[in-house]
Amino acid sequence: MTDPRIPPDLRGYEGTSTGRTDTDGSVVPSRSVDPLGWCVIATTALLTWLLGPAVLAVLSAVGIVKYWRAWRSGRTDSNCILGDVRLVIAYLVILFAVGAVATALSLT
Repeated sequence: MTDPRIPPDLRGYEGTSTGRTDTDGSVVPSRSVDPLGWCVIATTALLTWLLGPAVLAVLSAVGIVKYWRAWRSGRTDSNCILGDVRLVIAYLVILFAVGAVATALSLT
């Protein structure tokens, strides 16, 4: 039940994919999926483009630490396309090595 004191514009979106009818008869559209992942990907790409391979090394190192802790606490699967936490860690180790080597080469 919706509180009638809350204006319809502030109630948010709930319901099925086709929307629902509110208590006052107005149709409330359904909530869409938040594509936050694409914002994260674009921001990471921007940082990498601006700051170079050092960002790749830093972000992959943070990912390694986070996935290592998750694996040590019992997590075996990931929402990553690779699926298995060990495969994700291996992938991040490779990315870290590429970023570290490229950073070292750009400094020399």
